Amino acid sequence: MVNVLIADDNIYYAKLLMDLINDEEVRVCNIAITGKEALNIIQKSNNIDVILLNLKMPIYNRNGDNGYSFKEGQKGI
Repeated sequence: MVNVLIADDNIYYAKLLMDLINDEEVRVCNIAITGKEALNIIQKSNNIDVILLNLKMPIYNRNGDNGYSFKEGQKGI
């Protein structure tokens, strides 16, 4: 079983992705609507295999951070 975290600020797109990829071999284990929330989920979970990340969503604040800066925040994990 492959466990997927979806990180997207548009809940409609996140739910659409979840409906498209959930099957016997792939399971969406969580949905995060901000990058900060995604990082918190990753830190608390050891069963996430794949992260589907909207690169243009806001990550931490309104200062222009986006999905491209997510990798920097993930380095300490």
